[in-house]
Amino acid sequence: MYRRYRENQIIVNRKYQRKLVWTEDEKKNLIDSILKGYPIPLILFAEFVGSDGKACYEILDGLQRLNAIVGFIGNEFSWNERYFDINQLARAKQAEKEGLFVGYHGENILENEKCANFLDYQLAVTSYKADDEKQIFEIFGRINSGGRQLSNQERRQAGIICDFTNIVRVIAAEIRGDSTNELVLLLDMPQISIGSSRINERYGLKAENTFWVKQGILAVQDLRNSDDEEVIADIVISVLLGEPFARSKERLDRVYDLSSDLYEKVSIALMRYSPEKLGSL
Repeated sequence: MYRRYRENQIIVNRKYQRKLVWTEDEKKNLIDSILKGYPIPLILFAEFVGSDGKACYEILDGLQRLNAIVGFIGNEFSWNERYFDINQLARAKQAEKEGLFVGYHGENILENEKCANFLDYQLAVTSYKADDEKQIFEIFGRINSGGRQLSNQERRQAGIICDFTNIVRVIAAEIRGDSTNELVLLLDMPQISIGSSRINERYGLKAENTFWVKQGILAVQDLRNSDDEEVIADIVISVLLGEPFARSKERLDRVYDLSSDLYEKVSIALMRYSPEKLGSL
């Protein structure tokens, strides 16, 4: 898995994937489970062939877990005040030598046996060969349909692709300051994810510096839960329908339900308005 990570084969699709949201404590808990040999949830990839002819693996489930694992190997955080010994993994040692990350070289190094146990841990991985993007979206939506670990807005967006969801995502990213191509390497996700200066997370965007938090519109956790996209959705619907949208959880759910009359009404209005015109306002 680490080899695929360093060879730029692990991909995140920002059309539907969450930002990195785990705190350092949550990452440490995962590493603790691995070092104790406990089972962790399945990691699911959609496999396809990239433009260079190499296999690529788009993450369908396990983004936070994978980032925690490579972050621990890259000495971004410790476990029980001990850092992974990068000398135990040739690819990590080479990556540090090439200046891809700054390794830890102090005294608090994880014992050789524990490093070996960590590297020997068998991840539960399923790789699904997807025929097209629509199929990937459907699978992702079904995985997250319960919504127990997602915010309301993240649950709405899971597995849905249409002009409305796309324009909301694009506008929200521009306001946050994390606009990118749709496909992003897992390697680059920390730089476009939202952290907080209060807890010294290693994510590139600090919530306190965004428009939403600086103006007192949203709290840090609200932004991490994608509540900014819920606000943008409300504004976009109001513009399209020509009147304030009487927002409630149920009504907003209907806008994201492709079979509802409200979704159809918004979609028709968007066709007349055009996403380009709406995005330029």
